[in-house]
Amino acid sequence: MTISLFQLPGTKGLSTRGPFPSVGLPLALFFWLSLLSYSVEEEIQTLSQVLAAKEKHLAEIKRKLGINSLQELKQNIAKGWQDVTATSAYVPLIIDFSRECKGHFCSFCLGRGPKRG
Repeated sequence: MTISLFQLPGTKGLSTRGPFPSVGLPLALFFWLSLLSYSVEEEIQTLSQVLAAKEKHLAEIKRKLGINSLQELKQNIAKGWQDVTATSAYVPLIIDFSRECKGHFCSFCLGRGPKRG
């Protein structure tokens, strides 16, 4: 694919000689980088369109399988909880209220202490 100097975005009215003044790059390098940038932007747009089509296809498959958003949410929460409990950092918190609460009102056992008159 051949692109002339004046087909690149932002090149209207630029000189074809000397360093590009705003970034201090030689003109050839500036235009090569501009072309590369343009090419990458096109590729990103294409990939975005492909991803959108695949997401639409996945939604159709899930609809046919009878999987709805609530079921997915439940599955995600269950999987997340399973992942948390499987890690070595997870330590279940067990509070023995009968030992910890000695008649005062704390955030864990509000109302469990002796009745105050």
